[in-house]
Amino acid sequence: MKKSKLHLVATAAFALVFSPALKADSFTLLIYESKADLAARTDPQKALAYWAAYGGYAKQLTEAGILRGGTALPGNAETKTVTITEGLAQEMDQPFASSHLELGGYFIIEVPDQAAAVAWAKKAPSLATGAIEVKRHFPNPSMPTK
Repeated sequence: MKKSKLHLVATAAFALVFSPALKADSFTLLIYESKADLAARTDPQKALAYWAAYGGYAKQLTEAGILRGGTALPGNAETKTVTITEGLAQEMDQPFASSHLELGGYFIIEVPDQAAAVAWAKKAPSLATGAIEVKRHFPNPSMPTK
């Protein structure tokens, strides 16, 4: 009996997603910062220290061989949230979740497990005044990769 291409692709995708043989997982560290921390980025007296702290953190992640990407974000400035109300797309000039902290950036890392990701999150510069949310990536077998 000949197996269809779809069956073979589905089997391979399942094996890729659920294989225990994979030794590292990808996580995103979402960096939530206070308004004061975000303002420090452009404050002539605080910017150098702010960016040096994050430069040092990124260097540690790079030297550990786990950094896969990331960027700084402008906090809630220029944030648009799109939702559907009564079948129509609605646009709001605010973040989806209301908080005294703002999403200021993220790092994508690849580490053995969630405990390792949390350990790296505990080293983030803004942890003293903000929060770091650690999210494991869920593989999407239909998304193309490089």
